[in-house]
Amino acid sequence: MKNRIELLPKAREDLENIFSYIAIELVNPEAASNLINQFETKFTELLLFPLSYPLVKSKFIFQINLRKCIVGNYIIVYFYNKKEKLVEIIRVIYSIIDYLEDL
Repeated sequence: MKNRIELLPKAREDLENIFSYIAIELVNPEAASNLINQFETKFTELLLFPLSYPLVKSKFIFQINLRKCIVGNYIIVYFYNKKEKLVEIIRVIYSIIDYLEDL
């Protein structure tokens, strides 16, 4: 059985907001599309190597093996369910923000 990927609702909302901000607010749809392509490439990589990125270390998160990876100025926070072979994308957060508070 191959790995699957699932974007949780908040992660979908994050991606939509990122795209809208860059395409509409910054009036740069090409940059927005390029960034979305980078995210898609990273998601494919996560399917192949879900354990290759570091665990999120925090005193606020217990017994949850959240991992993080970076795409441009954004942090993808995800969980890999080995038993189900499922990569769950939890959030996609701008790296300037304290992402642990946003989880």
